[in-house]
Amino acid sequence: MKKFAVLLVLLLISVIGCATMEKTSKETLEQKIQYVYTFDGINKDALFKKSINWIAESYATANDVVQVKDQAQGKIIGRGLSSVQFAFAVRRWTYVIKIDIADSKTRLWFDNIRPMSNDAGVIEINPEYAEQYNMIKAKFDSIAASYETYMKANDEDL
Repeated sequence: MKKFAVLLVLLLISVIGCATMEKTSKETLEQKIQYVYTFDGINKDALFKKSINWIAESYATANDVVQVKDQAQGKIIGRGLSSVQFAFAVRRWTYVIKIDIADSKTRLWFDNIRPMSNDAGVIEINPEYAEQYNMIKAKFDSIAASYETYMKANDEDL
């Protein structure tokens, strides 16, 4: 009887937990996550070089990350992989990272978020749920903060 009661309680908790999961709005899911920075007095070529250096230092496999690197157009496009700890497991997703560069300005974009599946085929993280989207967004906020800090430091590299 105790086993049945425990099972019933666990079942109710899981049903209630799933029933209260707030969905992320369609508008939010369709928006690219972007961060715009101004670096007064720094030209496009210097910002491009520094952005490439940031990727090389921030991503373990920078050569695998960068897909497009066009200094004339001021465009870097790559593919990233990130993860967060959630519900006793590591949850992973891939994304496209873009950096648009002009004189004194850069724009960092995150787009095309694709949840990964585990070995059993279960999606690890789903941005359609607000709580999980917010975890992904927080990770991108952290990456963007790292970019901004890097770009504002190490002026001897320019």
